[in-house]
Amino acid sequence: PFQEMGALGEQYWFIPKFLALRDPTLVSYAGLAGEHNRRKVAETFLTPTNWKDYCELVSQDNCTSTMVLDKTTNETIPAAAVRPPINSKEAASYFINGLYSGHFRKTEANNCNNILNKCHGHITDYPCRWSSFVPQLTHNLNIALKSGGSDPVGG
Repeated sequence: PFQEMGALGEQYWFIPKFLALRDPTLVSYAGLAGEHNRRKVAETFLTPTNWKDYCELVSQDNCTSTMVLDKTTNETIPAAAVRPPINSKEAASYFINGLYSGHFRKTEANNCNNILNKCHGHITDYPCRWSSFVPQLTHNLNIALKSGGSDPVGG
């Protein structure tokens, strides 16, 4: 029905199924909106980390080991990266199948203890140059999410 009114597309926000099962309040804007949900949103939606930053800021050995110790379970698990990136395209990537599985990390933006009422979670916006209403929606619905993309219109 929206095509008859001139709409050319639709935009949706998604979360992984495991996250919806863990916290069903996240499937509705009501569970995201408001100051009372700011900390939950900031601590749930961490910042995606590109391959270069993962190796330099997160990895204990600059991505030279394929296995790492999970500090939560004390078990050895596969590392997010099988090696350091070898070119600028790899360095800027957030996922490359079989090489870098991606990583989300807590940054100052996610830390509500240091910047109370300014902390926020990360939302991955549409690619650069696509129109997006994420900034307007998060502002008007008082949802503490921001995109870290470099383009002001999205991405």
